Amino acid sequence: GILRTNLYEIGLKEGELDPSKEIRVRLRSRGVEINGVASNYRGGGHLQAAGATIYSKQEMLSLLNELDILVKKYKEEHPDAL
Repeated sequence: GILRTNLYEIGLKEGELDPSKEIRVRLRSRGVEINGVASNYRGGGHLQAAGATIYSKQEMLSLLNELDILVKKYKEEHPDAL
């Protein structure tokens, strides 16, 4: 299936969100500091390059929602950046 938010589209194969398995997430940015979001999901890293681990569709949607909020705030503060 496909999960969609305002800024992301993620394709998943059937069974990839098995709660008994971890899903490693890689986050990259060109301006938005994303390491704080990664730390909320058992991860961390650099300001604009970080990793996280999720275990469910709900965690994925929550992570994406947090990123949407960060990007929206960044765009408001830096209207010419994106």
